[in-house]
Amino acid sequence: MVYAQCLAAWDAKTSPSSSRYHSINRFSRLAERLDNRREESPRAAVESAFDMLDGVASTENTRWSLVFDTGNKIFHFKTFRNRRLRSIDLKAIDFSCSQKVRMFDPHADLVGDITTAFKAYSHEDVLDHMLKALKYFRPGIEEELIRRVLALFESFACPPGSPKGDVRR
Repeated sequence: MVYAQCLAAWDAKTSPSSSRYHSINRFSRLAERLDNRREESPRAAVESAFDMLDGVASTENTRWSLVFDTGNKIFHFKTFRNRRLRSIDLKAIDFSCSQKVRMFDPHADLVGDITTAFKAYSHEDVLDHMLKALKYFRPGIEEELIRRVLALFESFACPPGSPKGDVRR
């Protein structure tokens, strides 16, 4: 429904709000830039995509900016705590169920290709992050619910018959 409203507003060149941070206005500005983009090299396309995202970001609410290079299977991102460009080469990661689960700190003081920055999964680190984040974004949420959500995430299994990576190892 919201997407349809955004498309209709962009097509009609109208907006329900004068706020530049209203979602429909942000959508329209981004759609206009996408509609007028030129053919670019993959590197220039990533830079251009981040410029577009920066142009519609909300200074108070934007926490992540993500750009996926689907052709090269590279995930690029910036966070509100670390605005430097980082990337992860998905081709260099073994996602098989026989591998142990790994994690990384998206706010760490890193730059460039951080594919090798992953470390062994830590239940305690993830729980600590979830408790802080969800209590900030969802005040009043019960800690037991957060623990149950994490337990659910940690229970996800590989398909039957495939070697299982175990987060508790």
